[in-house]
Amino acid sequence: MALGYSDKWNGFAWDSHLTLSWNKNKIIKLTEGSINPMTGEPITKDNYDMGQLGNLDARVKLYKGGSIGDVYATHRIKRDGNGNVFVSQEGKIEIESVDEFKLGSILPKTNMGWSNNFSYKGVNLGMTLTARFGGIALSGTQSVLDQYGVSQVTANYRDTGGVPINHGYVDTEKYFDTVKGYAAYYTYSATNVRPAELSLSYTLPKEWFRDKLRMTVGLVGKNLWMIYCKAPFDPKQPHQHSRTTIKVMTTLCSPLHVISDLA
Repeated sequence: MALGYSDKWNGFAWDSHLTLSWNKNKIIKLTEGSINPMTGEPITKDNYDMGQLGNLDARVKLYKGGSIGDVYATHRIKRDGNGNVFVSQEGKIEIESVDEFKLGSILPKTNMGWSNNFSYKGVNLGMTLTARFGGIALSGTQSVLDQYGVSQVTANYRDTGGVPINHGYVDTEKYFDTVKGYAAYYTYSATNVRPAELSLSYTLPKEWFRDKLRMTVGLVGKNLWMIYCKAPFDPKQPHQHSRTTIKVMTTLCSPLHVISDLA
């Protein structure tokens, strides 16, 4: 969906454009019932493994009834018969293999972009706001940082005496050394809102150049800060896995831009 508005008042101009997109998909059928053209035998696979995400135990898999982008894992922290986290006499927790469970989808439910441009007597101010709602982001990098105790998360836990487990605390180093590499503990909401671009420019009067040249000088900043983001990293960074790279373009602040064209 796209909406736009444009108007002028006494030399002041405003252009505004809003775009919204939704993602909803469902896998109706895979290859069950089909015949392998090489062997002539029926294909009986009920899922397709699309590869591992980074250095975590998460895998993108396709199941009938599921959706493209679904991520699954197979390890959790071990619990006792009462449902409490199992803690050994040495004060350590343990990881155990469990039946495959779904973490979520790496695809967003909704994307939004809203751009506004204001201009008055050669001065132009522009801002583009982008937002992603829904979906998950995973980070093997965060796992490594936690393992070596160099992340803000581990610093916070050390300051409070450890990681709260059951009715006590587990040593921070022991906890993160155990959960390293397990996606269930490095899955975050990918929802984020940011000013994707902020620009300020000025078009120099043509009279300055005897009507031979029009020059616009401006500053452009991209991805300057986050308005809302729960993940401890930028969810727009690409997810790397063994078969496919899901790439999303990211940019840094750009230096001074000079735009000119001959009249």
